[in-house]
Amino acid sequence: MFNNLPNDPMLCLSVVNTKLRDSYSNLDDLCQEFEIEKETLIEKLKQIDYEYDANQNQFPLDFQGNQPQPFQPQALPFAR
Repeated sequence: MFNNLPNDPMLCLSVVNTKLRDSYSNLDDLCQEFEIEKETLIEKLKQIDYEYDANQNQFPLDFQGNQPQPFQPQALPFAR
């Protein structure tokens, strides 16, 4: 199934996103090169809540459009 990709979903995610960014214009090409079924790879990464976004050619952090809120530091009151 994943002869050339890590079996661990988080490691697989990292490798796949790096390969998509650096070497492949789409998921189909990557799957063909690695001789894996596209749906199998998609399902494996869905286990850790990542879904493929063809527009980004990545399995982004949050496919649902709910971007994480940036950290907003809060002023701490001084103790007196």
